[in-house]
Amino acid sequence: MNLAENIAATYLRLNGFFLLPHFTVLKGDRHNHIDLLALRAAGAEEKVPGSATPKSLPVDDQLFGKLDELFQIKGKSASSKSNFIGMMAEVRSNRNKDEIDEPHISYVRPLFGNAHLFRALFFRAKNFEMKISGKNHDELEIDIIYASKWILKRIEETEKFENLLTKTKSWALSEPFLSDIMQLRDYGLLQAIEA
Repeated sequence: MNLAENIAATYLRLNGFFLLPHFTVLKGDRHNHIDLLALRAAGAEEKVPGSATPKSLPVDDQLFGKLDELFQIKGKSASSKSNFIGMMAEVRSNRNKDEIDEPHISYVRPLFGNAHLFRALFFRAKNFEMKISGKNHDELEIDIIYASKWILKRIEETEKFENLLTKTKSWALSEPFLSDIMQLRDYGLLQAIEA
């Protein structure tokens, strides 16, 4: 995966999605791939054990607010967080955005069962962090820089629980990109990005 794809994947992973990168679509003449497929289980939470009350690690409230809007989930106790969510994403490192075409969507849709399904487009947005788009208002555009900054904030939040976490360095084995970001932060090389 390239840098932008790693950023998008890490952003989604830290928001509770399980990922399948570079999914090949075998449809007609258009054999191609979708950059990321992701599934988030209903009620998914990542908790830090080790205290009397396990603490939930934060997720991006802006993302789930937009998903509530996208799926038209309303009410105080209703939330996209309590639904199965499927996602197809195309990722670019520049200001161009890739669309996911209908043949690819129809090929992938059955793989997600009854999950709420949406398309995400990660790219360098000009004047927004996140917005709903698409002909049917079924797309979420996410600025790749916003996702990068959110990852850094989430790492900072996670470090507050460092005394409860025993295997933070194990990320190097299972999530090398996340581990690299943490190491670059420790070296002081990501300060300009955080500002």
